[in-house]
Amino acid sequence: MNSTITTEAAQMSALDVLKYIAKGIGRLFYIVSPTDTTFAHYKQVPDYIAEAIPFFVLTITLEFLTLMLKDGGKGLKKLRLWDANQFSVNDVVGSVGAGMLQQLSKFFIYNLTLNSYLYVYDHFRLVDLDPTSLWLWIVGFFVVDLGYYLFHRAAHEVNLFWAAHVVHHSSEYYNQTTALRQSILQPYTSWLFDLPAALFLPPSLYVMHKQFNTLFQYWIHTEVIGNLGPLEYIINTPSAHRVHHGRNPYCIDKNYAGTLIIWDIMFGTFELERTPPVENKDIEPVAFGLTHPINTFDPFTIQFHHLSHVLKTCWSTRGIQNKLKVLFYGPGWHDDTPRTGLLEEIPPIAKDVPPQKYDPAVSFGVNMYVVAHFAVLIVVNGLILDYNPGQLDFSIVLTTTLYIFSTLTVFGRIFDHKPYAMESEFIRSVLVCGVVEIAKHKSILPQQMIVFQEQALFNRLVSLGLNRYLRHPSIIIMSAELAVVYAALILEDDNVEITADKLQTLVAAAGVEVEPIWFSLYAKALAGQDLKALLLNVGAPGSGPAVSAGAAAGAATDAPAEEAKEEEKEESDDDMGFGLFD
Repeated sequence: MNSTITTEAAQMSALDVLKYIAKGIGRLFYIVSPTDTTFAHYKQVPDYIAEAIPFFVLTITLEFLTLMLKDGGKGLKKLRLWDANQFSVNDVVGSVGAGMLQQLSKFFIYNLTLNSYLYVYDHFRLVDLDPTSLWLWIVGFFVVDLGYYLFHRAAHEVNLFWAAHVVHHSSEYYNQTTALRQSILQPYTSWLFDLPAALFLPPSLYVMHKQFNTLFQYWIHTEVIGNLGPLEYIINTPSAHRVHHGRNPYCIDKNYAGTLIIWDIMFGTFELERTPPVENKDIEPVAFGLTHPINTFDPFTIQFHHLSHVLKTCWSTRGIQNKLKVLFYGPGWHDDTPRTGLLEEIPPIAKDVPPQKYDPAVSFGVNMYVVAHFAVLIVVNGLILDYNPGQLDFSIVLTTTLYIFSTLTVFGRIFDHKPYAMESEFIRSVLVCGVVEIAKHKSILPQQMIVFQEQALFNRLVSLGLNRYLRHPSIIIMSAELAVVYAALILEDDNVEITADKLQTLVAAAGVEVEPIWFSLYAKALAGQDLKALLLNVGAPGSGPAVSAGAAAGAATDAPAEEAKEEEKEESDDDMGFGLFD
């Protein structure tokens, strides 16, 4: 009897999981029940985008596995071929990071999109319609989609609007993570195009359709899915949207659709991708990204580079009329050109070989380090987004946002080979762990963010492994010390003894070679100090064991120190000052 009940429960559980997956995948394709997605009030509409996050992870994973298993993993190899190099860690971090910042902006930026819609609906609506009506659900689908087409077209043809939307197009890759590369400022340019619907469409239907219209545009960001035949003339597809993301001259200002491609066909902006089944002589693979690539992974530059350019150009341009043209004509406009610029000025793309992507070489170890820390970043971002504005103390929101932004900034510096990038990462890690410990002891962290505290030791140990690229013994030993210190803090053990032998064992376990003389010098610096004294002095300018070790190291003139210095010089990188990107 009990076994029968257990079997039935397992079957029901498996069935529930399958239903959950089917419903989640269906939402990405706008396959939803009007009955289940109809609500009397807009506050009753679920956050469908937040609920879709597990399916973003699922589809990104499936796309990656497909590329890994197809053609011997050719799609993941760093080859300058059209069907290769379709994923890169630096680009994934840049794209997902942009999405994180866009989502976090809800805590700092007024929700103009929703509030402007509610204001127009409350004060100027022409008619009262039943939000539970099936025919109105269908009308809402078309109206919201048309509004998106009009906004999207303006976002490409009005320079000031393009300054926000350009973020989404700044990647030279085209995969599922590209869909997440979003602009913080875009809601401040899109809200205008939703207002006509507010004259008659109830807010609950608007909020619901707006989310599903956005979700539908997620799955089309992929090179894995080819031409879909007759569907290419009905809905927006991966092939159609690849054209939209292309920088080939034939791709410029084409295929603005959100869900239905019929708008592009109706308004003359439709273009088929020039890949099979077109004639061989007409085949022209799509090169993704901007006509003038930004060549950086810095999150601030990704978000605001074109806005800065527009404002500087407007300031330096003579005459009010020309200043207005800089703002409201197309991004390609200049004197003696049409409103949207000249197509002939778009740089041509070779058909035989793709353009060289901006992808500075970074070692496998550094990539894995970034991935490990980025996973923590995703968890923290997810935890903070579980709250609505006003539910958390603003200091927690601000500190968490600064943590995410600073981490993305330092990772961008690492990927861009900026000077002192790894030193910046070391300082960031120490500061983050310090802030977490302060928050822990003051009990100001939300209970859901306990996992953030538990990452402190992990971060320190991974940093220790990374420091094989830093070379300098005092930095390596300092990392080992921090690992022990934070282990003591997490275990709440004030009796953990820090010795030169323990540090030497930990460094050796990380596979890093350091001359024994450095540990001898460090032992002298540690003499007579207990754990609390170390905690007070670690990282303090002009004091503490790390400084003492550095001072002792500076005074040493023996052969091992000279050899370490010479090795560092020989293996240094031209941009970074050390052999990080070998």
